Amino acid sequence: MPVKIRLQRQGRKKRPFYHIVVADSRSPRDGRYIERLGIYDPNNNPAKIELDFDRALEWIGKGAQPTNTCRTILSGEGVLIKYHLLRGVEKGALKEEEAESRFSAWMKERTAKKDAMIQDIEKAEEARQKKAIEAETKVKEARAQEIAKKQSELAAEVDAATEEGQEDAADDQATGEVQEQKEDDPAEKAPEDKAEEVKEEPKDNTKDSTEGEKDKKADEKAPENEEIKDEGKEDKAEEETADKKDIAADEAGEKPKDEEPKDEGAGEEETKAEESKVEEVKEEPEAKAEEKDKIEEKPEEDKAKEEPAEEAKEEVKEEKKEEEKKEEAETEESQAEEPKAEEKNEEPEAEDEKKEEEKPGDDESKEKPKDDTAS
Repeated sequence: MPVKIRLQRQGRKKRPFYHIVVADSRSPRDGRYIERLGIYDPNNNPAKIELDFDRALEWIGKGAQPTNTCRTILSGEGVLIKYHLLRGVEKGALKEEEAESRFSAWMKERTAKKDAMIQDIEKAEEARQKKAIEAETKVKEARAQEIAKKQSELAAEVDAATEEGQEDAADDQATGEVQEQKEDDPAEKAPEDKAEEVKEEPKDNTKDSTEGEKDKKADEKAPENEEIKDEGKEDKAEEETADKKDIAADEAGEKPKDEEPKDEGAGEEETKAEESKVEEVKEEPEAKAEEKDKIEEKPEEDKAKEEPAEEAKEEVKEEKKEEEKKEEAETEESQAEEPKAEEKNEEPEAEDEKKEEEKPGDDESKEKPKDDTAS
């Protein structure tokens, strides 16, 4: 019965490891085996190998045939070269001491190569990790630069906003100071108020427009009224001066009696001149009073013109309200007439039903005389 040294699969999907076994060549791969010699795990780098050196050498001496993979494993572990040297000792080509020295020298070389290979693998892994870390640091630096740019932009926007706010505050303070100065100067405030009222007048609201016109007229009349008041004061002052002159004239008229008769003619002329002046002074306030009356009549005429326009608007509103009331009354009447019409429609239907009920009785009454005749 041929015996083989082969691998028996273990582990999970895509992560296999193998048992090194001695089994019959006719048995399945993962089936019955004679002896297990070790483990082979290719998932590590370098591959992990655990082998019972003496038992493997004994089975090779007995004639067990290894598969290709098992042959490389056994040669790498030194089983095959040991078997070759022992065969030379048996044949007398070598002595045992020489065979052991050669085997020990080969094992040293093998371990040195294996250590160098492990070091190369470790260095390659370290280099790979360094590259990965450098790539990560570059990505982090790029992200940090982007974040710094965004933060700088935000800071610049905030600074600009604060500067704008400060400028606005300064402008507000300046405008406030200007307004306070204007409030202190009513002569400058009046025309500005007029301009603002003209700007704020809406186009659609007729009431607001009329009110704005009234305000304009009142503002226009204000300086005129002030002028009239000033003129009235001047008139009063002139009247007072005229009264004083009259008193002085009267006193002057009494003095000439005591004086010499030669000066009577001159005194009469002076009195006449003074009287003419007084009359002129009296006529002036009368003319001014007439002008005042005319000025006061103008706003009354404007009000009289505005009143019919307002009355016409009120009449239009009242007409609309009356039309709405009429429509509501018509809708209520139509709603009240609907049930009456339904009742009228139901009455002829009830009469028709009564007539239909009465008809069978009339037929029976007609048939009864026939039966009497038959009897």
